[in-house]
Amino acid sequence: MSIAATIYPYPLHDLGAWRIEYGEAYALICAQGSQLLEYGFRNEPPVIWSNAYASFIAGTPIRGGVPVCWPWFVDLQSNPEAVKADWHMADAPFHGLVRQALWQVEHMEADEHGARLTFASPVTRHGLTARIHLKLDENSLELDLDIVNHGPRAVAMTAALHSYYAVSDVSAVTLRGFAGACYYDNLHDRTLCQQVSEPRISGPTERVYQGLGKIIVIEDPAWQRKIFINTRSSHSAVLWNPGPERAATLDQFHPDAWRAMLCIETARVLEDMFTIVPGASGGLAVRISRQLVQR
Repeated sequence: MSIAATIYPYPLHDLGAWRIEYGEAYALICAQGSQLLEYGFRNEPPVIWSNAYASFIAGTPIRGGVPVCWPWFVDLQSNPEAVKADWHMADAPFHGLVRQALWQVEHMEADEHGARLTFASPVTRHGLTARIHLKLDENSLELDLDIVNHGPRAVAMTAALHSYYAVSDVSAVTLRGFAGACYYDNLHDRTLCQQVSEPRISGPTERVYQGLGKIIVIEDPAWQRKIFINTRSSHSAVLWNPGPERAATLDQFHPDAWRAMLCIETARVLEDMFTIVPGASGGLAVRISRQLVQR
């Protein structure tokens, strides 16, 4: 593509944010949590679910987009023993230390090949540094969480890119990439189950999959498209939808919004946790793309 990408500041209440455009593709990312808020293509339904009821208030978690969860996922006490031991703290916040932190812009570049941005987390506990690298081209968007251990000892952690995908009707989409994997069903006492056929969403769902491959697909016939979720250094994922009853009680969430979104969270959690030794790096990444399908 000969037309260069553009990056420009975008007013978002109390939060610093940047709009990225390249051809028909667009994205929106904010400094708080280095959180992607929007991704899609002009004149099409969005790829990443943009929450019209989100609260853009400094220090308040934003529901929607792709929150970054690190150095632990969910509540700290639900993590493996090694993670709890390395990150023991009173009043540990849900989903880690960086979701509400103000990340610093380290690099922004836009040219005829697309756009590239890097944000650095202010959290440096245990000598760790974390960066989010965003890359937008005409066909895809990539998010890469990169963590480096500058400290004196190995540190255990979990992480997730908590992606909310936009769908026409969650009960009508078909998923690919889960069959054959095991999962923990958080709505049934974390029972370990085997996914025989591909899952369908017909009500509240909260499953933590282990041993997944690198590609998950959302097939959406009503919107005539497929969303491809290509992961790197991740073999676990969280499949989440609140269903109607819980949706009615959630903050920053319309009671009917559960039909329009589906979380497939690229993760390294439970048995997929990871440890970074001194001088080494680790993390995870996801590349999101879509393919239009003619009827």
